[in-house]
Amino acid sequence: MNTLEKEIFTLINNHRQQHGLPALQPSVNLAYVAHTHAMDVVENNPDVNGGNMHSWSDKGKWKPVTYTSDHRYASLMWSKPSEISNYKFNGFEISFGYEKNVRKTMTLDPNRVVESWKNSPGHNDVMVQGGGFSHMPMKAMGAGVYRGYACVWFGHELDTYSAPNGAPNGNDPTEFSGTYQLLNVQSNKVLDIHGKGTDDGTNVQIFKNHGAENQIWVIKANHDGTVKLINPHSGKVLDVSGSGTSDGTNVQIFTDNGSNAQKWHVQGVEGGKYKLINVGSSKALDVTGSGTSDGTNVQMWSDNGTPAQQWQLIRYSSQS
Repeated sequence: MNTLEKEIFTLINNHRQQHGLPALQPSVNLAYVAHTHAMDVVENNPDVNGGNMHSWSDKGKWKPVTYTSDHRYASLMWSKPSEISNYKFNGFEISFGYEKNVRKTMTLDPNRVVESWKNSPGHNDVMVQGGGFSHMPMKAMGAGVYRGYACVWFGHELDTYSAPNGAPNGNDPTEFSGTYQLLNVQSNKVLDIHGKGTDDGTNVQIFKNHGAENQIWVIKANHDGTVKLINPHSGKVLDVSGSGTSDGTNVQIFTDNGSNAQKWHVQGVEGGKYKLINVGSSKALDVTGSGTSDGTNVQMWSDNGTPAQQWQLIRYSSQS
């Protein structure tokens, strides 16, 4: 969960404890569902044609839902945790958001969001197990915030399952903000822009570390819990070619356009190493064929935990 999501999570647990209820377990799977839904609502506006903000669009790898006030299709919505994550049970969602014509440009105040839920009997019942939820003690929770929309998913069973591919691993993306070289564990080579190019579509590869400007990357946190990687020499960002999602899709630099092809989750693995998971494809940044030679291509590939997909983030300081 990012900073805003963690704050909402804490505020809700504080509210529960004030009502004599135990704090809920942070769930990486429910947080993944929440964040996925938040992005879907803002980017794809599924709350049209009579649907509300519990709706899901037809733009993702899930069953679309037009959620109406009569709860006719409730089962398709409450089953989203077991449909798109590794959590094996249904969940319950509360949401807050701006109208679709402004929510892409808005940011949320966590205190205002939680206060609005406290003041809404139906939402408050979910948080403090009142009304129809009094017979179903909640045990786990995950929050999702994206621009002008927030939602929280609750589960009545603990989350003992691994995180789904592409899920944030709990790192606050702001902790990575800075200038780095990305050193591949398999090859001991760094992420490099071919020929010091600056044009859109210039290829990205691995190469022996020589400290030049085409091997430097600024990691900057986005507002949605992801990061982008900017090469200061070219002013371009690390990008998945054509927004592809297939294994073997090429990686390049491209003008920053805010698309999911340019958004990444930095996930820690053992020994102070990291993998970079692309939001658009849920694939990992990968050195082709586990190669070690200068000029070996970099691509997207299904997360397989190999050293070809593991990177050290080396803080960069210019030498003069």
